[in-house]
Amino acid sequence: MTDAGTLWSQSITALAPEIRAGRLSPVTLLDTYLERIQRFDGQLAAFVHLADGAHAAAVEAEAEIRAGNWRGPLHGIPIAVKDNYTTADMPTTAGTGSEVGRASVITDLSDHTKKIIFHPKMLPAIVIEDPELTVGLPAPVTAATGMDALSHCLEAWCSPFYHPMAEGVAAEGMRLVRNWLPTAVKDGANVEARAHMLVASSMGATAFQKGLGAMHSLSHPCGANLNTHHGLTNAVVMPYVLAWNRRAIEDKMVRLAAYLGLQRQSFDGFLDWVLQLRADIGIPGTLADIGVREEHAAVFAPQALADPSTGGNPLAMTEDDYRRLYLNCIRGDLAR
Repeated sequence: MTDAGTLWSQSITALAPEIRAGRLSPVTLLDTYLERIQRFDGQLAAFVHLADGAHAAAVEAEAEIRAGNWRGPLHGIPIAVKDNYTTADMPTTAGTGSEVGRASVITDLSDHTKKIIFHPKMLPAIVIEDPELTVGLPAPVTAATGMDALSHCLEAWCSPFYHPMAEGVAAEGMRLVRNWLPTAVKDGANVEARAHMLVASSMGATAFQKGLGAMHSLSHPCGANLNTHHGLTNAVVMPYVLAWNRRAIEDKMVRLAAYLGLQRQSFDGFLDWVLQLRADIGIPGTLADIGVREEHAAVFAPQALADPSTGGNPLAMTEDDYRRLYLNCIRGDLAR
């Protein structure tokens, strides 16, 4: 319950102590939600803004850690979890997909790195995907979060690990993004487009159990050090990472282009589609456009190499590889 539009809500203020004390279960929460919908007929936007993607999970996890109520892996540090810990999530953005995840990402300000917190009990007991909760998202946020969903599906598809089911989910998630993200950005009140993007977001977070890659490894240091928007940063680096990994993923991209129904069913056809999509929805062309400078490349490269996502990249990476790839993204150079 950390969405900015939620904190002032009288409904949430009244419910928060009950949820924290464990007296309000997911089932009770769902019953309350449905009851209030019947009573107030759609006037419950503030009440149902329960989860804002990764932000909600991160703040929730941080609060539990500070209270000493978590036990699970935090970079090797044992922490404690209450036996009755449950969550009920209602996403208010379509991108992160944390409503189907068991992990949270928190920025460690001591070294400006992003740390992952994982525990099975972080997986929500119930999820309600209501597209009307995303209708008010501004177009730039819709675009950035939608590209985050695409990056999750795309990196899962490209990952060298074996997981055919995740590949299938990833491919269909990308088809939904192709068909509906431009509409959601152009017409934010289009509930059908919003609904399909919520599903694509959940599919991306499901698919990336197969793995992520250099898009996320590059993005995390930018966000941790410069506070760049995660989905936007993924969108900016996406074509440069594709070009870097080309020799390892070309055959896969041909298959994907065919599934998506692209006119040119080739690596270049897919890359051109990504570039055109970015232009159509207002994504900046380079990291320089969002404040990343050339001197950052050498600083961020070791952080990117240490990022957990690096292990899922189709090509093995070195610190110098990341430095060069950062420079490509900053300068707008699609060459390897």
